[in-house]
Formats: sequence, C-alpha cells, structure tokens
Amino acid sequence: DVGDPQAQRLLFAVRDTGIGIAPEHVGSIFQDFVQADSSIYRRFGGTGLGLTICKRLVDIMGGGIWVESQKDHGSTFYFTVEAVWGQLKGRETRKSSVSPEKRIKAAPPPPAALQAKILVAEDDPVSQLVLLKTIKRQGFQADLAQNGQEVIEKISKNLYDVLLIDVMMPVMDGLEAVRRLRQLEKDDPTRGRQIIVGMTGFAMAEDRDKCFAAGMDDFLSKPVRSDQLRQTLNNWLIEERNGNFNHLMEHILDEQTLIEFSKDFDTLEECLAVIDVIVISLQEGMTMIEDSIQNQNHHMLTENAHKLKSSARHLGAFELGRMFEEMERFGRLVNMDQARRRVLRLKEKLEYSISEITLSSKKLKKIV
Repeated sequence: DVGDPQAQRLLFAVRDTGIGIAPEHVGSIFQDFVQADSSIYRRFGGTGLGLTICKRLVDIMGGGIWVESQKDHGSTFYFTVEAVWGQLKGRETRKSSVSPEKRIKAAPPPPAALQAKILVAEDDPVSQLVLLKTIKRQGFQADLAQNGQEVIEKISKNLYDVLLIDVMMPVMDGLEAVRRLRQLEKDDPTRGRQIIVGMTGFAMAEDRDKCFAAGMDDFLSKPVRSDQLRQTLNNWLIEERNGNFNHLMEHILDEQTLIEFSKDFDTLEECLAVIDVIVISLQEGMTMIEDSIQNQNHHMLTENAHKLKSSARHLGAFELGRMFEEMERFGRLVNMDQARRRVLRLKEKLEYSISEITLSSKKLKKIV
C-alpha cells in the first residue's frame, strides 16, 4: 500500500534481550522525553528522546515504527520505509526566497544561552508545581530533587546557578545536604561555591540563623510568594549573568558551518532530524565521559572524547570540539586527575553550545 507506484516498502526488525517494556508503557515510548521506567534514567542516564528521533526519521522516509515487547524478556522494534531504486522517499519542503545567510543574520541575539539553571529541592507536590512554574515563567531552566540525597547526587553530576532547597525533607533534610555540599567544596576547591537559597515554613530568627550556619546564602519563608522568589533569583543571578558566564558566550557556534552542513541534505526535515541525533549523541556521550572519569577508565574516556570532538565540529561548535580534544588528550596521557578538574567546565560549555545549536536550528526552520 505504498503511495508511489514505483516505490517498495521495506521492513526492518531490531531485536534485543534487554529488560523489556510493560504493556501499559508501550503506547507512550515514542513521545518526547518519555522512558518506560523512570528508574532507567537514575541507573543508565539518557534523555528519553532516542525513540522520538527514530520515529521522526522514519516519518521523513514515509514509513512507520512500532514495537513488540515482553517485560524482562526483551523487545523487537519494527520500522518500514518507502524506497525507490537508488533513493529513499523523503518529504518535499518549500524553499524560501530569502537565503539562509540573510535569515540568520537578521535574527535577534540568542537569549536562550543566558538562561540560568535552578535546582529546586522540595518534596511537597504542590510546592513543586508552584516553584517550577514560577521559575520557568521567568525564562530560567529548572530541575527537581525530592530530598537532600538527590541534591548531592544531582550537583555532583550537573552545574546549577542556584540551589533552592527546602529545610525539611525526607531521607536527608536541607540543612544536612547544605553542610555536606559546603564540605565537598572545601575538599575540592575546583568545584567553586554554589549559591544556595533556603526555604522553610518556620520564619523565626533562630530558623534563619540555622540556615546561615549550615552554609546557605539566602533565605525565603514558605509559602514562597512568586514576587519574592523572582526578586531573590534576580538578585543572585545578575552578577553571574553579567560577569562569570560572559566567557561562555564567546566562540560558541559558527552558524555559517551549520548552514553549510544543512546543504548536504535533500530536505530541511532530514537535516533537523540529524542535528537532533547529533545533539543526543553529545548529551549521552557526555554522560559516558563522566562515568569513565568516575571509574578511572582512560580508554573509555579517550574513545568517547574522540567521537564527540568530531560531532561537535560537524555543527560548528569548534570551541566545544577543542575541549573534547583536550579531554581526549587527558585520556591518552592517563591524566584522570586533570580530566576530573576540567569535566564540569566541559559540561557547562556543552549545555551552552546545545542552547545555541537549538536556537540556530529554529532559525533554519524559518526558511520553509
């Protein structure tokens, strides 16, 4: 039942012997940022975008994708594409009368790259909802931790501009988490000092003193009002935005290279899908680099940094590529201490580079 009488439909099957997928999750795994089991991210990482990208690529080629799976017994993924001798079918895209170069030069400056990232540590679902909405409404990025132990884990793997932490939480309370974070900073001066704002329903002077004694920088009474939160975040972030992070905005992305990259594809949709694949590979590769450093595996570090160096340069992120090359050199020299000292800076550069790549991809979309 192919649309083109000259085309044939090809069927592919990919089988694994992994953990499988529960029946109730099968229908959602092709959606953005979805993983069948939330514990998968905690154990293996990943973003929940891989199958979404697969579906997008298959759609471009006029096919379909589905899965048959049994929990604890593995999965078989099927996909079809329409093919004519010598080519795969792809969707047509309308060409704009305005050249890519002119469109990109006329675009506004990239505000996304200046967005700060906030870690919210809060166990109450209602408070989580209010805080996350307020933070995102201001244009900031937000991440969530349910208790103090999760705070320690997340901050050891990610960079945050501000930690917003509730004093009373299960597993590990906010005061203990902050004390441990400050001790980690003392033990490793290369970490830098984390901005920490406490939140508590007890607004007495002695409660404020406890927060400051634990190492917090500021204090908010609960329930936290949106105007107070907005003002507090702005007060702490303005210096960071105007000062310490300015170096990250230099030489992040060569947009002309991205334009030239797009010319290698028959359609814009194909180009954007491949850009998505490269971005995901950068994110997942960064996780593998962190794991290799933690496990003192210099072979794994060298291999992954080498691959990511090329991926970054394909999209015009030359400074990011240079930093991956530096990490590759640390692996070859078995200099894992230096790699550990540089990895947070590399991850920070990757996040800003991805913001720029995403913004430039949106500019390319305006062409059609």
